[in-house]
Amino acid sequence: MPLQSANLPDQVMLSQWAGVNQSSPSRSAINDQETFWQENFFPYAPGQIRAGYGPSAAIYTAPAGSSILRMFFGRVNDSQGPTALMFLNTGVVHQVLLNTGAVTALGTIWSPLDPYNFASAKVWQPQQVGYTTGTPGGWVIGSTAGLYAWDGATLTAPGQAAPAWLTNGQTTTMPTVGSLPGIWAMAVWQNRLWVIGKTVLSWSAPYNGADFSTANGGGSVAFVGDQLTVGYTDLEAAGGFLYLFGDSMINVISALQLSGSGTITAPFTTTFLNSNVDPQIGHRWWRPAARWSQSFALSTGMGIYLLQANTTQWVSQKVTEVYNSTASSPVPTGTAATIFGQRWLLFLGQMRDPYGVTRSLILCFNGSQWVIASQRYALTLIGAYEEQSMITPYGTDGTSLYRLFAQPDPALVKQLLTKAYKGQHNLAIKTWKRVYAELRDYHGGPQGVSVIGTITTGGGGIPNGTQAVSFQMEPAGYNTVPQPTDGAGLWASLDLVSQSPDFAIESLSLTYEERTLFGA
Repeated sequence: MPLQSANLPDQVMLSQWAGVNQSSPSRSAINDQETFWQENFFPYAPGQIRAGYGPSAAIYTAPAGSSILRMFFGRVNDSQGPTALMFLNTGVVHQVLLNTGAVTALGTIWSPLDPYNFASAKVWQPQQVGYTTGTPGGWVIGSTAGLYAWDGATLTAPGQAAPAWLTNGQTTTMPTVGSLPGIWAMAVWQNRLWVIGKTVLSWSAPYNGADFSTANGGGSVAFVGDQLTVGYTDLEAAGGFLYLFGDSMINVISALQLSGSGTITAPFTTTFLNSNVDPQIGHRWWRPAARWSQSFALSTGMGIYLLQANTTQWVSQKVTEVYNSTASSPVPTGTAATIFGQRWLLFLGQMRDPYGVTRSLILCFNGSQWVIASQRYALTLIGAYEEQSMITPYGTDGTSLYRLFAQPDPALVKQLLTKAYKGQHNLAIKTWKRVYAELRDYHGGPQGVSVIGTITTGGGGIPNGTQAVSFQMEPAGYNTVPQPTDGAGLWASLDLVSQSPDFAIESLSLTYEERTLFGA
């Protein structure tokens, strides 16, 4: 029916989708193009947010009575392909082939120590076919139980003869238990294996990840100073440097050199610069710092910082309220991920939503905006496998392993809370006339798109409240769906929810007429 009035109502339109703003509890203080809560809606194209996908079926499930405490991802040969190592609370490590789900038990080779369960696993080198006779490649696996080597078929324990692929053919014995500083984390950098314990850094000889003797260029050094408050939490290699993360500091190792001739009178000696990058910002949790683009994402007591080269930048301002509610257990984890063709930084933790419920949530950052995600399960860890520059995220609820954001999911709840809009004149009492949702269905299934929720009006000293709204659209369609409303007040906000599997919201519009000045 055509409009009967010659004067069109005023309009507030949300279509630029600038992401979540949870910098304060106020819904009215955010920008018109920001959302107060945006869960499982990702910016997809200009003027669109798309419903996030849900998890895959379980790829692996831990044996009865066991739980998954740590996990690491990599690839050491073509026959096995993408691989995960699952560290169980029993001390057992399982290898899981991600393409087939095949499981191999490596035995009881690590020592869980609550609450941080220190462990690390790194690919020392991938399979090399055509290089001399070819080498199988393999992992180094470390914890307080010692350093192990694993090539996908053969496990080498501390004190045993190290495999040739780890030693470059040199006859070497694997380090004995206790000879390395706890093995809280490891990195492969400049053809050496680097290991940290609480306050000690150790490094191997060049091209030999089993030899830490000083005579061959290995060694250890304890931290001296007052900047390492609690201890080292991680070490990561990037851009020709090795970064050492403490709970409240960052150091960088550079200018690595090997001198000497390996004789009794002139033994090999390794030297390097160990310089401080930041004396106050560090990485809070004993988990890998998430590698994102050219940066590392550091979780601190004040928020999430990005470290690029020697500069740290606070980036989590817009999710302060959520981040500050993060529980310390399960230990938060982060990773990068490719979602809808974009690279995202993910930070998982137990956090509080706007309704006061603490649950498993993922903060997601694409470099310019934040959104929130969940994956149905109460995830305890996330990680990722990268191949061909595509980063595939995985997560576990402690029992099973899932690929995340894997498929359209009719059981995954998508939620959107808008700003509390006040229109052009903040102090004008308004009659809120209609709400419009511009929707596009990508799924094409028989159910179409269904978005329901409420519009709440308030302020102005007049009766107001909450009214149900509903937007329904046919399968494979595109349409702007109207919903009449009759609320009044100074402001209005929308709370929307959907379980439709795959669709986009292109815009939301609220129309209103200004009636009188509040208090006049």
